[in-house]
Amino acid sequence: MGNDTLLAASGLAGAKPRKAPAKHQKWAKPAAFLTAFTLMVGGLFLGNTLLAPEASAASSHKTGVFPVQAANPGSSWWASSNQITQPLAISDQSLYIGGLNFGWGTLATGGQLPTNGTVERFGSQQQTGGGGPNPGSDVEWNDTLAVDADVDGVRGAKYGYSWDFNAVPSTVAAAYRTSTGNTIPSGVTDVNSMPLFRIKDGETKAQYTVMPTPAWFGATDGAYLYWSGGEVLQGSGKIMLSAAECTSLNQSFTMMVFDPATGEYNFSGTIQPATTGDNIFSDGAMNPCPGPGYVASDMALDSVGNAYIVVTSDQAAPTFGLNAATRMWLVRVVPSETSNWTYELVAPLTAGAGQGAVAIGTNAQLIYGLAFYQGNLYALYGGATNLVRINPTSGQVFNIPNGTSAATVYPLSYDLASGQTATVVQGTVYNDTAGDGSVAGDPALAS
Repeated sequence: MGNDTLLAASGLAGAKPRKAPAKHQKWAKPAAFLTAFTLMVGGLFLGNTLLAPEASAASSHKTGVFPVQAANPGSSWWASSNQITQPLAISDQSLYIGGLNFGWGTLATGGQLPTNGTVERFGSQQQTGGGGPNPGSDVEWNDTLAVDADVDGVRGAKYGYSWDFNAVPSTVAAAYRTSTGNTIPSGVTDVNSMPLFRIKDGETKAQYTVMPTPAWFGATDGAYLYWSGGEVLQGSGKIMLSAAECTSLNQSFTMMVFDPATGEYNFSGTIQPATTGDNIFSDGAMNPCPGPGYVASDMALDSVGNAYIVVTSDQAAPTFGLNAATRMWLVRVVPSETSNWTYELVAPLTAGAGQGAVAIGTNAQLIYGLAFYQGNLYALYGGATNLVRINPTSGQVFNIPNGTSAATVYPLSYDLASGQTATVVQGTVYNDTAGDGSVAGDPALAS
């Protein structure tokens, strides 16, 4: 049973993202309850909600429908020139990797954990033979991936999505005319939009559609007007995307939820700290690559739609009792349908027990891939060369294979993806004083 199936059974599958307790706030319940809860979720324990104050900064949050899908309701996918040479196999029990030189591959399948950097490839990628136009992508059209495993069978098909961070400016306007015979809708240009590809499970040919870039929403951040990370919200099939890796939290970094079927979007605007204690990131350089404020090139999702990113800070974190030092942090982003998205600190990244040098925790590092898989958060760091495993509750980082150094993956590997999300348990913990399985009249320990 997939993660979203588990939540559906408990009535939580459609829940909106909610905030977890701040790290400095203690749980008022017996340790046995907490241990049992943590083991039950098998990955990320977020528990009950303590709401933080609303951010007060002016919002650039936007929602709407992108004109390309609005003009082609129910039929906004078209054949492209691109294909891979072996059929793509989509499963929620695989950890996928994408790259410049090889396209789609896996680091682990069958629910097994990755033990080295070996990549099993789905053949090679091509830009001819797909049966349609090239909408502006180059050889990097599979360098960023997202997986729709459709675990519950709601959408009736599984897809692998991909896009090229280097596809802006694109040639989507010309491709659109070839595919539809019409001029691309007014306002959509080769600069404020980019191609999104998909390959159906068991097939090789890629279709394309058009999605907005940050420029569509008014961003003007020069060379970084593209999406360099993303994952599928498994419950809905929508894609959450994150901005270029050289953008800065508190300034130019933005995110978006996009429905490729309808064109509906929810653009984050500038993401705000949930509390003053979360605001430990630089307001200085717009493009700190990879200095203070730097956001890694990818993100991962939990099962209620919160995103997890890695951000560099050189400031103190008083709520964690930490003095100023350069650290990389796991940060949770909480979307909103009506106002600014917010972020909150989860944990600083540190070397796990028995590990040698784990540079991801103590130095600003370029990270080109993040994905939740089998209860862990996996990352590619060092400019997409090394594979590590992160405990998402403690922030401890472990080399793969476990020990003094991290495995080297296939050259120019730019992304990780999976059809899994971190399971979230939300609700109220009660003290069942009578031990009869009923909470009627029993005190709530936390809510």
